[in-house]
Parts: sequence; C-alpha cells; structure tokens
Amino acid sequence: MADNQLFLRNMWYLAMPSAKLRVGKLLSKEILGDKLVFGRSNEGEVFALRDNCPHRGVPLSYGWYDGKEIQCCYHGWKFNSDGVCTEIPALAPDSNINICKFKAVKYLCKEISGTIWVYMPQNKQGDLESVVAPPNLLVTADKTFRHVETVVLPCNVDHAVIGLIDPAHVTFVHQSWFWRNKKSLRIKEKHFVPTEMGFMMARHKPSQLQRL
Repeated sequence: MADNQLFLRNMWYLAMPSAKLRVGKLLSKEILGDKLVFGRSNEGEVFALRDNCPHRGVPLSYGWYDGKEIQCCYHGWKFNSDGVCTEIPALAPDSNINICKFKAVKYLCKEISGTIWVYMPQNKQGDLESVVAPPNLLVTADKTFRHVETVVLPCNVDHAVIGLIDPAHVTFVHQSWFWRNKKSLRIKEKHFVPTEMGFMMARHKPSQLQRL
C-alpha cells in the first residue's frame, strides 16, 4: 500500500494493553502494514512474530498455541517464541534436515508499565541489539488501567496524526450541549518537557466541565 511509505520505522509502537494478551493465547494485529501475531508464554513472557508460516504462508494466528509452541493449522509445523521451527510432522524419523534453519520473522516485543510494545524496523535483517528501550509510561506495579479506549481512524496516517495534535479545531468541532459550547471557549496552554526520546506533555490539572 502506498500509504505505508508514510509510516515511521525503526521505532517502538504501542501494540496493546497487557490485559489484552492472555497466557497461552494468540492475538493478530496489523501494524504499519505488517501482519503480526502476538503471544504470551506459560511463563508470562510476551513475543511477536510475523503472522506468516514460512512454509506456505498461512497465518500462524490461525493455528494453535499451548503456551510454548505455535502449530500451523495447515501442515502442523511448530515454532517457538523465537520463531524457530521445532517440529515438522511430515518429515521421516530418519531425516537429517536441520529444521532449526526454518524461521518465522521475529519482532522485538517488550512489556512495560502494563503495556506491550513492538519495535518496527526498517530493515528486517538490521542490527536490533542497539535498539533503545521502549517508552515507559511510569505506571507503578500496583496500578492497572481502569479503561482503555481504541479508535479506528479511516484515513491516511498523515491526516490522522495532524488531526490528533491539532488543538485549534477541537473547540469548534468537538462541542456538546452538556460539555462545551461556543460561550465556554477560553485560552488553554500546555507545557512540554524534553525526554530521552523526544518530548512529553508536562503533568497538569485536567480541564473542568463547564456548567451551562
């Protein structure tokens, strides 16, 4: 897709809240045009692979996962959480084929602060050892997300980003009889502070609802 050329790679992307990925379950997602399958092992470790069996291209998410290995639903090939093939049922017992050479593409995947992040590289064979750690939302271990809302924006990624960071349109477009009207418009200011990965909005007191 042409739109995929606009995506920024060699970056971490938020894949999902931790609660979405249960032990022994698979979850497929498309991120930056790449189809991925996420899983959580019996030990609680998260991982991400390209959702594509290297044998015949069937999505691995269509298969089965026992918390240790994914088994493709087409020919039964099995892969561990590193994407390495561990079993090919059709091979004869005396076969000398090194099945470890067959691999599903693995993506860097980390869990931090109740969220799961995946690193989307520009070059699938690039050096991933020097990748910086994913963003930390600084949520303490005793805290969990009470509510997570997701929205699908049916538009070009550039338009989506501009719409999300454009404060000028908000007060005019997003009005409601019980929340905000033209009479309640006022100047608002946000402050940003530098971080190792760019900038972040400084903590501030949330806006109060205006009584009409």
